This record gives sequence, C-alpha cells and structure tokens, in this order.
Amino acid sequence: MLEIIIVVAIVAIVALMAGRSFYRTMTGKNDGCGCGVNCHSCTCKDFPEAYQRQDSDK
Repeated sequence: MLEIIIVVAIVAIVALMAGRSFYRTMTGKNDGCGCGVNCHSCTCKDFPEAYQRQDSDK
C-alpha cells in the first residue's frame, strides 16, 4: 500500500511540473532559458549564431 502511495505521489508531482511547463510555454511566460536576466553565460544567445552558421554551410 505504501508503494502505491509513493508512486501516485511521484506521478502527481511529475504531472504538475509538466502541466506548469506546458502552461508557461502556451502563455508565453516561458523565455526558453534558465537565466532570469541577460547574463553572459546564457547559452540561448548562441543559438541564432549556430543557425546562421548552419545556413551558410549549405
């Protein structure tokens, strides 16, 4: 019985986290990056440059 309660709790937590992520993505509140500010170590800034490099390689 205890195992079932633990499994249900874990599944509920995962479902809540997935639902929150989906909601934030759909409402535009998710910036797609873990950084809250424009930091120098943010890897999101590198993505446009990577895509430009891929396009130029074609």
